[in-house]
Amino acid sequence: MEKDKGRRDPAPPTARDADVSFTGLLLAELPRMRGHAIFLTRTAADADDLIQQTALRALKAQHQFTMGTNLRAWLYRIMRNEFIDKFRQTKGQVSFGEMPDDLLVGKATQEDRIETREVVTAMKRLSPLLLEVMLLVPGRGLSYQEAADIQGCSVGTIKSRLSRARTKLQGFLTDTPEKAEA
Repeated sequence: MEKDKGRRDPAPPTARDADVSFTGLLLAELPRMRGHAIFLTRTAADADDLIQQTALRALKAQHQFTMGTNLRAWLYRIMRNEFIDKFRQTKGQVSFGEMPDDLLVGKATQEDRIETREVVTAMKRLSPLLLEVMLLVPGRGLSYQEAADIQGCSVGTIKSRLSRARTKLQGFLTDTPEKAEA
């Protein structure tokens, strides 16, 4: 078979094209990641630092990322590892600031604000692992598989952690000791 003489193969992507594509995809994910970073760090300033460190690590390691795979899970994994590294350096002394108003949607009534504070207070009592799974699956709407990729475990483990987190949260909110201790 002869090659068509009039047809030209498209030019292969250059390193510069890959950089622009990766950088563009990275920038598109950063706003989504900020909310999760705020929940991890508990303050907007620390969240911004975490996002910056995550972006820096991602840019340095972009050669390890395979285009066409799940960039969001890869970035969340980097952010999680960066948070854990920072958490270990500070020996777990992370302060929980007030929840930023921009995370609350719509006008809240006084009852809504009280309930929100109760939920936030109850969520503070969850272990970091259970809090993270609550924020990833119901909070961010990620699939079990995406959450498993981020936490580096199986889908079954994510489902188990989510069930335990929901049970504990319900126990904290209803002051039922057996549910909170489960």
